[in-house]
Amino acid sequence: ACDFRGGVVGMKLLIPAANIGLNYYGGGLRRFVGRLGLNASARIFLQAETLGDADLLNIGFLTHLTEPERLDATVAEMSDQFAHKAPLAVQGMRRVLNRAAAGDYDSALAKAMHTRGMQSRDLLEGLAAMAEKRPPQFEGR
Repeated sequence: ACDFRGGVVGMKLLIPAANIGLNYYGGGLRRFVGRLGLNASARIFLQAETLGDADLLNIGFLTHLTEPERLDATVAEMSDQFAHKAPLAVQGMRRVLNRAAAGDYDSALAKAMHTRGMQSRDLLEGLAAMAEKRPPQFEGR
């Protein structure tokens, strides 16, 4: 359910639902298909395949892979990077991306989020910061 998922070298994933007779709950299946696609989800659930770190990165289950001793630093770097983005832009694009991933793309929502962003003070600040070669100071407005 997370937008970004970090993992460590050497990790493995196994969801043994099919091995034990469990029909995995629908909301979880929907999220996996929305994030990873049908083929990767089938490998995880129908084949109950154990996937290693490289496979998890390749299918998109992980967005970041690091050495175990660097996990905390990697998470901190990811958080810091994300914290410096324009909040309205991130929120709007996240809503549209998540709806699209769920197979429910809403063009009216996408247009509304785009229009809101184009009218924001954050866009003006971002453009000014880029022109002045300085970090932007976003306010979420």
